[in-house]
Amino acid sequence: MVFKEEQYLRKIWLLPLFLVLSLLFGIILLVKDLFGDADLQGTIALTLLMLLMASVFWLLLTMKLEIRMDDWGLSFKSPPFINSWKKYSWGSIQKIEPVSARAIWGTGGIGIRYSLSGEWRYIFSVRHAIRVHLKKGSFVLSTRKPVELMAAWENWKIVK
Repeated sequence: MVFKEEQYLRKIWLLPLFLVLSLLFGIILLVKDLFGDADLQGTIALTLLMLLMASVFWLLLTMKLEIRMDDWGLSFKSPPFINSWKKYSWGSIQKIEPVSARAIWGTGGIGIRYSLSGEWRYIFSVRHAIRVHLKKGSFVLSTRKPVELMAAWENWKIVK
């Protein structure tokens, strides 16, 4: 049984917020230019702010988390930051357990995070996640298919 999943950040509530804020700053910039009220510093500041907002908007559109379980082990990547697969063989994984939504929000929200407890957390969905315990350390991956992922883990745990 091969398990594959892709999660995108574009399905979160921040995307419309950034779009509305970008449009608002664009309208302010346009109105200031039309009425001749814009000084050079104000125009440069608003332009830089719009470029920053556009960069964050692009990042939200392109970030994703890909998870794969197959006969070799568990792999994941998160472009544009982690472009190559991080691979963990079944021999290096001790256990995989579900994580509650309350624990996910305690990590600081959505995105790629490093916790004070020393584990990386790749959270792209706040409903379900798994904690992967390795021989040395652990990490957390969010999932929108918790039942299928745990079924694949049970299958591979028996096979290995």
